[in-house]
This record gives sequence, C-alpha cells and structure tokens, in this order.
Amino acid sequence: MAATRTRQAKSVKGKRRQTKAAPAPVAEPVRKLLYNTREAAVALGICEKTLYRHLLAGDLFSLRIGARRCIPLAAMEAYIARQMAEGAV
Repeated sequence: MAATRTRQAKSVKGKRRQTKAAPAPVAEPVRKLLYNTREAAVALGICEKTLYRHLLAGDLFSLRIGARRCIPLAAMEAYIARQMAEGAV
C-alpha cells in the first residue's frame, strides 16, 4: 500500500495533479519508392484511366509485384522530366 502512494502524484486541495509524459521522439517520414496506380495518379494529378493510357503507351514505366501494379517514384520523376522537356506541361 505504501508503494502505491509513493507512485501517485501528490494531490492539491483534493485534486490530483496531471503528470506530463516525456515527448515522443519524432520519426522521419518514410519516402515511398513504389506507388499503386491510385496513389501514382493522385501524385501526378491525373485520373487512373489516363495513368493506364500512359502505361499502355509506354510513356510511364511500371512493374508487377504479384497481382499489384506498382509505379516507381523514379519512373514518375522521369515521366515529369520528359513532359517538361517536351513542353507538354
């Protein structure tokens, strides 16, 4: 019983004081390397149908992992660079 009393915060006028927890360490955000088709379309600012048209035309590289179609970040960056070089953007 005495051990539990020493662990509790002291009360002030019958109310318990709130104890502050140590701040949690801030983790670095993980940079994604592969995007699914929906995420890639959102990242590029186009609809999924347009994304699939670019994939079929060979303008944008993708790979299959199992049943998933993934678009590498590097492929999206290269696509954007080509579009900017051509003056399409």
